[in-house]
Formats: sequence, C-alpha cells, structure tokens
Amino acid sequence: MKNFSHTIIGFFESPTARRILLAIIALCAAVLIFAAGVAVGVRKTEFRHQFSDNYERNFGAFERHGRGMLPPLPGENFPNAHGAVGKIISVSLPTFIVDSPDGTEKVIHISDTTHIRTIDGDGTSANIIPENVAVVVGEPNTNGQIDASFIRVLPKPTN
Repeated sequence: MKNFSHTIIGFFESPTARRILLAIIALCAAVLIFAAGVAVGVRKTEFRHQFSDNYERNFGAFERHGRGMLPPLPGENFPNAHGAVGKIISVSLPTFIVDSPDGTEKVIHISDTTHIRTIDGDGTSANIIPENVAVVVGEPNTNGQIDASFIRVLPKPTN
C-alpha cells in the first residue's frame, strides 16, 4: 500500500503529469466558460422571442405603408407601447383589456405598486370596470402587456 501512494505522488511530481493535469483543468475551464456563454445566449433569445411573440397580439400589428412590413415612419400611427387610452372591455384582475381608439386592444397588468386614480381622488382596482375609460402609463413587459405604474379611471362616456 505504501508503494502505491508513493507511485501516485511520484507520478504528479513528473513534468509530463503536471502538463497533463494543467491541460485537463484548462479544458474543464474552457467548457464551463462556453456553457455559461450558451446559457446567457439562450436566455437573451428566449426574452426576445417571448416579447416578439406577444407584441403583435397585444399592441397591434404594423400596418402596411407601401414598404412591406417595415415599421411605420414617425406620424404613421405606430401603437404606443408605454401606455393606453380607451374603453375598458374586459377585466380579469390583475389584468384588464383596453380598446384603444386606433383599434388595438392592449392588455394592462396591475401590480401592488400601481397608482389608481379616479375623478374624485384615489381609487382601487374595484374602480376598473367594463365600459369605463382608462388612461394608463407604464412599461411594456416580456408578455406583451403594459405593466401599469399609473391608471386614471374615468366614468363611462355619456354619448
């Protein structure tokens, strides 16, 4: 048994064995770095894919302007991804859908940090009912929804 341990220790003392061991360690490090790069790339691709899959459905498709499916030029009715104004057509909290005057239906997501106001003052999610009008300010999320930071709920129009 003593011979065996001396043989192993002696093996790692040789320059060739040290080079082999360093090569194995370097190869393992290279594989780990490559795997980390792949993981980051996959995550970025998933984020973009999820956002683009839901963007058209929730924010409306680009209209054709004689240039194929290119984005519209400024002033050509590009839907606003950071807010919405329109009639509330469906409520299923924590989300609701607003029918904008431009014909797009936008899904609004409410969180605990969303400020809701009515004409009379502060409001709650109970004020968000179909047929009322909502003015929403927020940020687009990866699901193609608007994460609302501020909502002003107005009563149903009389006309």
